[in-house]
Amino acid sequence: KAMRHAAALKQLLNQFSVEDLRTLSPEARTKLFSLIRIHARAFEQETANLDEDLRPIFSAASGNAGGPGGDVEFSDDTGLRRAIERLFALGAENDRAISSAFAISAGNASTSTLQTPQFWQSLRSAEKLATRIQSAH
Repeated sequence: KAMRHAAALKQLLNQFSVEDLRTLSPEARTKLFSLIRIHARAFEQETANLDEDLRPIFSAASGNAGGPGGDVEFSDDTGLRRAIERLFALGAENDRAISSAFAISAGNASTSTLQTPQFWQSLRSAEKLATRIQSAH
């Protein structure tokens, strides 16, 4: 579910060039950013739910991994576009790790990515970045 919201965010912004965003009427811009906030909040909630659901299973690895706050600075529309691209990439990376961890694989006894601090940092970074995107205007 989180990836559907990340994809919706990416699709929303990809519908507009940077110039289009600059020339949007205040009303249209308000509507666009309202949709961005809705999808960013839903992504954040779904990611938090994943964290909550997976933590009891992989509690030793989850630790207290803080991670950066999404590591993308943005103060304009171009920066917001980069932040959403980063959110999509983090979400896709986390989705692949989760899918891989629960896939049945004959003869593969390797350690799950979900048992690494990097996965938990990535999950929290995505959540924090989604929170920051919500404040974009």
